[in-house]
Amino acid sequence: MEEGYFAAAQLFATLIIEGWRDWFAGKLDRTKRRALREMLLDRRYSLRTIAQLSARVGLDEAGTRNLLIEIGARPDEIDANQWGFDRRIRQAAKRKARSKISN
Repeated sequence: MEEGYFAAAQLFATLIIEGWRDWFAGKLDRTKRRALREMLLDRRYSLRTIAQLSARVGLDEAGTRNLLIEIGARPDEIDANQWGFDRRIRQAAKRKARSKISN
């Protein structure tokens, strides 16, 4: 009988630990997505490099790309290492075009 209680307690502890681990991983992802969103919405910059974004959230480039796609960001059509939100990418392209015309 004691073995049954021990197995049940072990199963319960495993479920609690796994649930906590999943919750904590989700919280970390939410925090990282929020940091990426804040960087991309910063008015001082229209685009950010994948290296800057990766350094900020502490992930490799592939992991950072996955989070960027989840928040709706996309790479620049000209330079795939530059990321931003769609409207900011269009604004940056217009500024580049205007600066080429004025030069």
